[in-house]
Amino acid sequence: MLDYRFPTALQMVLSVAMAEQLGKRSTSAILAYGLEANPSFIRKLMVPLTRDGIIVSTLGRTGSIHLGRPAADITLRDIYTSVIEDKSSGPHVRMWHRAAWSVPTCAGTSNRLLKRQKKPH
Repeated sequence: MLDYRFPTALQMVLSVAMAEQLGKRSTSAILAYGLEANPSFIRKLMVPLTRDGIIVSTLGRTGSIHLGRPAADITLRDIYTSVIEDKSSGPHVRMWHRAAWSVPTCAGTSNRLLKRQKKPH
């Protein structure tokens, strides 16, 4: 079974960052429409992203979603570990610790490639 949590959460965070840059409002309904995803799935992913300070949402009629910290401070690893519930066990988490990758931030994800860093000896 395919797991869409990480790619959808990544698209959510990137969409919120872009909306902030353009001065536009982001809501779960807007994100669901733009990502062609189920609104309940978007709201479900918002819970861990909010808990981990990646996004902040305000309630009410004029509520919206904003980044919880500067885009340059949010890594792919932050988003991945936030939305993957079984993060304390499994090979996917050990991979993050074992590999020395320079992970692009949300601010430059589309323009940078992952580059392998040299490990200190």
